[in-house]
Amino acid sequence: MGLLASGTRLHAARGGRAQELFAGLPHVAGPQREHDVARAEALDVGAHLEDLAHRAADVAVRTTDAPPPDLIGVRVAVAACGIYGSADYLDGRATEDLEALDWVGWEHGSSMFFARWMAENVPRARVPLRVSAAWALREGIDAGAGVAIVPCALGETRTAWRRLRLVPEASAPLWILTHRDLRSTARVQVVREALAAALRRRRALLEGA
Repeated sequence: MGLLASGTRLHAARGGRAQELFAGLPHVAGPQREHDVARAEALDVGAHLEDLAHRAADVAVRTTDAPPPDLIGVRVAVAACGIYGSADYLDGRATEDLEALDWVGWEHGSSMFFARWMAENVPRARVPLRVSAAWALREGIDAGAGVAIVPCALGETRTAWRRLRLVPEASAPLWILTHRDLRSTARVQVVREALAAALRRRRALLEGA
């Protein structure tokens, strides 16, 4: 029986500056046959650190500069972000001037970091498509609607995309966290260690190296 089936609740949580699009994490973690813990369906990208504090989740993968004091964990990488577009869209285009490119943006009024970055750095860029969900942004890039800031964990796995540059200010430390009360719980320890090993093996991908 896999560890998750034994009762460990595992979440890939959003948070911090790179929170909005870490939907690539389930793919990055991948199946781990030796532990049977990192199945994609077990990673819920909608979790928050409050789930750990309220014990609604046992383990979370979270981007944050500093975990809250009631949580413990290990920093496994820096979750890097970059500007990506489809190869078809970028083919033959000059990319030095980012405002000359079309952008896939977030809905008006969004408080997401990526939306704020666009408002501050490419305020005059054409935005033919605005979205309210990560899946729609990915579809927009695939369709050639423009470029967008995306975590490297996702962007580097899309074979039809090209990265223009990294965005260092959008990067954040990636942690595996659990509630302090669970630090000595064996099943949680094993899941945490297995997930940490899986992500460290993919550190170059996560960091856009």
